[in-house]
Amino acid sequence: MNLNTELFYVVNDWAGQFAWLDNLMIFFTHTITYIFPLILVLLWVSGQKELKKASLYALFSFVLAILISKIIGTFYFHPRPFVEHLGTQLVDHAPDSSFPSDHSTAAFSISFAIYWVRKRSGGYMLGLAAFTALSRVFIGVHFPADIIAGAIIGLLTSLIIYKSRHRLEPLVQLPISLYDRLLSKVKPRNNKTSLPK
Repeated sequence: MNLNTELFYVVNDWAGQFAWLDNLMIFFTHTITYIFPLILVLLWVSGQKELKKASLYALFSFVLAILISKIIGTFYFHPRPFVEHLGTQLVDHAPDSSFPSDHSTAAFSISFAIYWVRKRSGGYMLGLAAFTALSRVFIGVHFPADIIAGAIIGLLTSLIIYKSRHRLEPLVQLPISLYDRLLSKVKPRNNKTSLPK
């Protein structure tokens, strides 16, 4: 048994032991798909230009990371734990390539991108990303190596985007300007009618 499999069992052995923990992990792994996009939307509508930029950096990082993940998955196939009849599987999943984890890749690419701009907010998101990655092993659809690879891809793409932020400035400014312009037209104007004296 290799280290990857041993670490898989360290986490996955808890599956099926406590119903509340199983339900928590299943709920989390299903809802996380909506949580991170929601966070980006909240950052965008916050009104702060810095956070709008951060949400766009995160979006760029996410797209690049998922593209890399898909390319790797196309050329390198690694079976999922349940395909090899390992551990306990709590949710149904297609028997496609396990490496790297798309959930982990997405979560860390977004979280790291926010972290470089706002350390505190990004730190919370990285904790959320780590829990996301852990849940994928817990429910039996990924090995630890899959989620570590996803985290590394997310880290690298976020760094690429952050280091390239000055070159990306025109691309970032365009949607922000359009949004602000649209918002200024939609917002009701506070025109006070002066009463005659």
